[in-house]
Amino acid sequence: NDVTALESVAHWQSNEDSLVIVTVGSFNGNTAVLKAVLDHNTHIMPPMLSGALVNAGTFGYLDMAQRILKYPMPTKSKEVGLAWASQNGHTQVAQEFLNANTDSNATQTLSGDTSKEITPLMRAAGHGNSEVVALLLAHHANPHLKSTEGKTALDYALHPKALPPASQASIPKRALALMQEAQKR
Repeated sequence: NDVTALESVAHWQSNEDSLVIVTVGSFNGNTAVLKAVLDHNTHIMPPMLSGALVNAGTFGYLDMAQRILKYPMPTKSKEVGLAWASQNGHTQVAQEFLNANTDSNATQTLSGDTSKEITPLMRAAGHGNSEVVALLLAHHANPHLKSTEGKTALDYALHPKALPPASQASIPKRALALMQEAQKR
């Protein structure tokens, strides 16, 4: 049992120990580890949870996102988490980020290339995640914004090849239809 194994967490003296446990636990989706660290370590600081928050968005760990977003998290960490939740189709997790006042129009780099920045809507549209597209539009994501390459979310929906080859997807018709309708507004 992970929680039993971590009963000694309360006795840890260093932030580094907590950070390692939170990061490893979050990568594996182990919310019991995260809960044990949060419940027993009063010295944990929200920036230490940034990696775990990004992992929650990336892998769709709803419980983890809910626990961490109770803390006043750095804006950039929330934006990166929303970007990954949008790209990977984790609608409920994306909703949690939006409930935590994460900017639905914030840009993030695409696959580490700092010259290419796109919004969560562009990520969701380019990956055919129609539920996330609808959610972001309902939270005032601007379909007219352009990436640093001059592309809109509709462009990403129409031409998923604008995304890195490893990220290309066949785009469901509903996501494309949502983007086409949003462009008309």
